[in-house]
Amino acid sequence: MTPSAARPPPPRRPRPARPARLHGMADILIVTAEHDALRDEGNASARRLAQAGVRVTYWQEPGLMHGFVQNMDLTSPEAAAAHDRLFGDIASLLRR
Repeated sequence: MTPSAARPPPPRRPRPARPARLHGMADILIVTAEHDALRDEGNASARRLAQAGVRVTYWQEPGLMHGFVQNMDLTSPEAAAAHDRLFGDIASLLRR
């Protein structure tokens, strides 16, 4: 076995979508949390999509952590209200 054959292939990395590929996409909902490592990427994605003419609904939930949706923390009034907003907007998107 040669040394290069023993090495695993490099990991695949996502590439930013090009505006030409974004045009004509379905309406999109992006929600980030204030304390979310992906918050800035979500904001940038929403901006890029909107600039490409995609109808985007975007907001950031103040005071919440990444994963507030998956954790379903309904004991926190802030998280419960965020879930209500999120699921309400999902329902609105599905009716369009």
